[in-house]
This record gives sequence, C-alpha cells and structure tokens, in this order.
Amino acid sequence: MSVDHDSIKANDLLVEGKRLYDAGKYEEAVASFDKAIEIKPEFVDVWNSKGDALLSLKKYEEAIASYDKAIEIDPKHAIAWMNKGIVLGHYLKKQDDAIASYDKATEIDPKNVDAWNYKGNALYYLSRYDDAIASYDKATEIDPKNAVFWTNKGITLVVLKKYEEAIASYDK
Repeated sequence: MSVDHDSIKANDLLVEGKRLYDAGKYEEAVASFDKAIEIKPEFVDVWNSKGDALLSLKKYEEAIASYDKAIEIDPKHAIAWMNKGIVLGHYLKKQDDAIASYDKATEIDPKNVDAWNYKGNALYYLSRYDDAIASYDKATEIDPKNAVFWTNKGITLVVLKKYEEAIASYDK
C-alpha cells in the first residue's frame, strides 16, 4: 500500500493553520491554509478553516468565497453552510441570505444546534418573531441545557409581550 505524502503534508499544514488560528495569528494561519490548498486543492476542511481565519481578519467577502469553495467541493458540508450564514447575517446584515444558508445547514444536519440558533437570530432581526421562536425551539429541543438558546427565546417572547412565557424561558 502506498503512502499519500501530499495528503499527509496538506493535513499537517491544516493542523499548523488551526494552531496558528487558535493563537490569534490569523494571517499566518491563512498562509498555512494556502500552502495546504496548493498541495491538495480539493481539501474541503482547509477551505472552511481558511474562511474562519479570513472572518477573524474581517475579510468578509473573502471568507464567503472560501466557504463557497468548501461548499462547491462538498455541497453537504453543513458547517461551511452555517459559517457562510454567520458572515452573511451577523457581519454583512444580509439576513435573508443568511437564513438560506442556515436552512441548507439544518437540511444537511438537522441536529446542527448552532445553525438553528443563528437562524433564530436572523429571523429576529427581520422581525419575524414567531419564526425565530420556532427556530429557538428546535435549538432548545436539541440542547435543552444551553442557556443562550433559552435566553434568545425569552428576549423574543418579551418583544411579543408574552411575559409569562418569557419568564419561563429565562427560568430554564
């Protein structure tokens, strides 16, 4: 059996890039990811990780392009879909586009609790409060111990003047 030296080297560069990313060295992380891409252009996890580093550098359009490349390689990469939604919704304020990305992420991975929560946030910003609550309900159903999801639901219920339900959500 032959050893795929290119895959090993690309994986080592991915690990190095993630270590640099974790250390807050985002430019160096991007450089490491780019080296991995030179060796193995279809390495989906490198594209996704590069998007994360670009996001940290506030290079939003480049981050989206990197997530899009990951999605092009693997259309069922739920994390890349979710990460694209985060950039679109949270940073570029394109909530409808973000919701479409979150929908894709949750279609691929219905238990992607963070995508459900982020989708709820995007719906909230569009004043689609009932839809936001439904999304937060999915998140709390999957992870009933996560206080952030219950809090987000409670905030939305307050906006709807459903105070008793909001208190119950906060109590959770």
